[in-house]
Amino acid sequence: MNKRKWCSRVICILVTLALLLSLGIIAVPMALMIEAAELAEYSATEIQGWLIDQIESSTISLTTAPVVSLDVTNQTMVINAAVTARGTTVELNNLKFTFDGTNTVGVSGEISALEKSPRFSCEAEIKCEVADKIPRVSAISNIVIAGFAPSLSPSTISTIANTINRAIETSGLKIESLGGNLTGITVVTDGGAKLELKWDGGSVKLDIADIESKLNRAATDALNQANNYLSTGHNDGKWSLSVSIGDGKLRLEAKASGLDTTIKIENMDIYFSGAIASFVDALLSIESKQTTVSGTAKIACTNYIPCMTMRSISVGEEYPEFKNWIDDTVINAALIDTLNRLVVNVIADTDLSCRIKRFNNIAIRDETLRIWWHEEAPPSGGPSYYTLEASIFGIEEDFRISSTGKILETIEVSSEDGMYTITIPKETICLDKNGKRLKNLTAVLDEDPPSHLKMPILSG
Repeated sequence: MNKRKWCSRVICILVTLALLLSLGIIAVPMALMIEAAELAEYSATEIQGWLIDQIESSTISLTTAPVVSLDVTNQTMVINAAVTARGTTVELNNLKFTFDGTNTVGVSGEISALEKSPRFSCEAEIKCEVADKIPRVSAISNIVIAGFAPSLSPSTISTIANTINRAIETSGLKIESLGGNLTGITVVTDGGAKLELKWDGGSVKLDIADIESKLNRAATDALNQANNYLSTGHNDGKWSLSVSIGDGKLRLEAKASGLDTTIKIENMDIYFSGAIASFVDALLSIESKQTTVSGTAKIACTNYIPCMTMRSISVGEEYPEFKNWIDDTVINAALIDTLNRLVVNVIADTDLSCRIKRFNNIAIRDETLRIWWHEEAPPSGGPSYYTLEASIFGIEEDFRISSTGKILETIEVSSEDGMYTITIPKETICLDKNGKRLKNLTAVLDEDPPSHLKMPILSG
């Protein structure tokens, strides 16, 4: 195949390194500064102590106080607010309450964070008794979250309602001027749009300033209590976190109790192979509901700054409906992307750094977690593969390669505009001009190719 013919077909075929080698396109290997082997070890006590310190020092701040709008025509109240924690801002967007003059309220909105905005909706029945002036949810139905409509038992729905009510009670939200038990809600015009709360024989009307003032005080009180929970909850036994190392694994377990609900992560046994971490069937519990969770992630380090990229996450068969939702291609990709963005924010916000400049191997050695860099042969007991450092279309990522140059995972990277994709299938043999395994790979677009075609130029 001559070069011109290859140029005309390259955009529509999968580009393999073997083909590129046969065409003589591989250029001189990229220059790489090789440093002496580095190694560091961490004990379970050190890891656990750091995690607890970071939780205790975390603060949640109200970055956007509740903003309220009322619409008489559509009988709606809309609330917007935002909080920030560990470099991540979570926005409550267009939380809409739709009224029909009774105690039944339609609720919808979206939670925006990490470039994701899942929507939710439900119907709720609201009650507010004159005895304590606290609005509460007495019933919930038709729950939908990000397109997922779970089949929930009456007891589970009751638990959700009770948790919401405990949060409202904790926030201190009250309607002091209510003169009787709540019988209906509507939006009326009375010197401007107002929210009217009715009881037998009377009503109270709240303007936007009244509502915002109450919500702002409630949000501030709730966040103060949340921050107190984080900072003192470990000592008070409200939350716990433990790390242990041994038998070739790192075990992470955590528990948090609050608002009459207990959440636990148990038996999260993390194993390492090279720079890949994996856990299988970790147990996630929310009260009596339990499901298993499994996942894999790639861990790396550049200039002392670590990073972690989730590659897969799945749940067990305990709740088939939930599993099918998590396994959905779009949902799963969004979940993985969200977790990765969250990790980036947490690492940046905590100034997390490693003791060594870079590493490409992680392993459990006795009762320590060892990280190290090794360019050629891994230490005894280390992983049986090496690292191919790739920069494709400006995207930098490492891939696994064997000592004989065999790619151990499919490489697939698309250009920023999505027009071009380079795919190197698993088990492709990748050697440099001297017949040794490839250590570095670069791909860029030729902006001035023959016949005015953009095409990748690879070097390694």
